[in-house]
Amino acid sequence: RVRALARSRTRTQETVGDLEKLDEFVEGNVDDPESLARLLEGSVDIVLSCLGTPKGAAPCVENGTRKIIDAMRAAGLQKMAMISSIGVGDSLPQGLAMAPFFARCIKPLFL
Repeated sequence: RVRALARSRTRTQETVGDLEKLDEFVEGNVDDPESLARLLEGSVDIVLSCLGTPKGAAPCVENGTRKIIDAMRAAGLQKMAMISSIGVGDSLPQGLAMAPFFARCIKPLFL
């Protein structure tokens, strides 16, 4: 089963296409504990976080991740994986500063 949380159903459909492939779509955000509780209720094996900060917006990854972890603890969940695009495009300087070994040694091996 796949369940997803995003701020906008319409924008998500425009970006990823048919949401009918999902078992459930929860419209909300990580700042709303009720959204997270709805997302995590029932049978959940792992949480996959793809949080990111849109260009020009206030950073949300650190606080958002903390809120997801808090909601996971409340739901009795322990497994989480994260996907990040840090170091790609406009965030290259941030990626070099935050993860210099990865950016200079590992990334060139694959990209």
